[in-house]
Amino acid sequence: MKFATLKAALVGTVFAAAAFGSTAAQAATADADAKATILAALTVTKVTDLDFGTIAVNGGGSVTVTNAGVRAATTGGTVSAAGVAAAASFAIVGSPGSNILIAVPASVVLNHATTSDTMSASLTTNASTASHALVGGAETFNVGGTLTVAAGQVAGAYTGQFTVTVNYQ
Repeated sequence: MKFATLKAALVGTVFAAAAFGSTAAQAATADADAKATILAALTVTKVTDLDFGTIAVNGGGSVTVTNAGVRAATTGGTVSAAGVAAAASFAIVGSPGSNILIAVPASVVLNHATTSDTMSASLTTNASTASHALVGGAETFNVGGTLTVAAGQVAGAYTGQFTVTVNYQ
């Protein structure tokens, strides 16, 4: 009787294996697409420099150039003597509708052309510094600031450089 039970078990195993094999032959399939979106190269170009103009100093003070490029205020013994003031201006070009983030530093140091004397300017911008859509694929923004001039500021030309950064988000 043991042989008959063993034979029945073996036959059942063979039928079960055949049944699983036929199920695997009827496996379900699905397809998926692979996608990618390439954004246009993002560029930012300086159009104009930030220029506080020519300044006469009769004591310490400051000179402000607005984001619109207007020399709006002088304080203390600082007097705007001549020259045309201008806000820095930048142009951005990239993929229309894509989100960007603009970063502008808080300040810039201006160095005397021939001595170690410096001045500092705080910077302001009319750009949205929050993530936002690049409408139409182009945008411009300006950077103005307030230059602090010491009472005994050494006469001469001063220059400094600051970097704005634009990134896709």
